[in-house]
Amino acid sequence: MDGRCISQTELAQRWQLSESTLERWRSEGIGPVFLKLRGQVRYRDTDILAYEVTGKPAAYFPILSG
Repeated sequence: MDGRCISQTELAQRWQLSESTLERWRSEGIGPVFLKLRGQVRYRDTDILAYEVTGKPAAYFPILSG
């Protein structure tokens, strides 16, 4: 993963969901972490992968320093 971001449309296609499902999930706090860049929703590859693997947003995992 290189930090690439994808659009809501691309994620909907990847997961075979409607865009309105992703919009509803965002309003309900469900799904991967998302960013709003210049008024457009974007999802980072790392956040999508974390959600696909665990079913929880990446924000649930604290950054460990050590």
